[in-house]
Amino acid sequence: MKTILLSILLFTPFLAFAGISGSPTDSIAANPGKTRYFIFGLDLGNNFSYMNHTDQNTYPYIYPNFLYKAASGFYINTGAYGIKNVSTDYGISPWVEWDMGTGWKFKLNDNNRFGLGYGYSAYNRSFPLLASALSNNITASYTHNFSWIDAHATFDYAFGQLGGDSVLSTKTVTNKKGKTRKKVVEKPTFFSSHDVFVNLDLSHEFDWDDVLKKDDEVSFDPGVTICLGTNNFYNNYAKRIKLAKKLGKKVSQTEADTNSTVSGTDAAAAAFMIREYILSLPLSYSYGRFDITAEYTYTIPVNQPTDPDFKVNPYSLFKISLSYMIRKKD
Repeated sequence: MKTILLSILLFTPFLAFAGISGSPTDSIAANPGKTRYFIFGLDLGNNFSYMNHTDQNTYPYIYPNFLYKAASGFYINTGAYGIKNVSTDYGISPWVEWDMGTGWKFKLNDNNRFGLGYGYSAYNRSFPLLASALSNNITASYTHNFSWIDAHATFDYAFGQLGGDSVLSTKTVTNKKGKTRKKVVEKPTFFSSHDVFVNLDLSHEFDWDDVLKKDDEVSFDPGVTICLGTNNFYNNYAKRIKLAKKLGKKVSQTEADTNSTVSGTDAAAAAFMIREYILSLPLSYSYGRFDITAEYTYTIPVNQPTDPDFKVNPYSLFKISLSYMIRKKD
């Protein structure tokens, strides 16, 4: 048995050379109670994703991250995504996203947990997938532990301003002698965008103790998720990419919003409906302060663009997460 599990744990990281954009706050659910701790983590993924969408090319990533949780349940976290090949493809730094967040997670009782949080992300918008990304996110979560299964619901409201592209306009100016003239000026233009998501998932955790050595643990937590929400982000992204291909040059979000349409997006983008079905298969090994998790996910998109250039097919992602915890009981 030990030989089989050891083989799985050694082999899975190579399959799981990372994948799904996750949050270090996930570890809070696994470590409830009046304990304060620091977690230093590193995720490695086979393809970067944003809002369950991937770029038209494959971009492996690393995600160093840090989390602090107080005994009260208050937490802060930060992390940054470094993506392979973007320097070659777009001539930009590989560090395309920086995240920071804060919130509060607490237990109502042994079977019920709640969470509230706010996150802010800064993006390098020269990377096409993030050109229309939303910087702000408010989240609320609830978990109920049944005797044999865990039910989890998460609500997210993502919002922000897009654009910032300079456009030429004229204004009237008056000199000291009282004469007026027209002056051409550049003025940045912005427009607001937002998306709403509700994720509903069910999972069951299997645990094995003292597998390779005393006081270690192996856990397997398969789950299924239904993602409901709007699709404004992908609508903006698709319009920008389509116009850029048509013109053969980089275009602004303002230009794309005005001059580009993508079949199957505009009409349905603002509608709240099922967007994805996700199967997740995370396998973890813990010993002392160290934890390693290899995760495979399979996503089936639905109610996505019908435009042939932006049809979203089912896809797989792999991720391996390493973490080290410094814990102190109050």
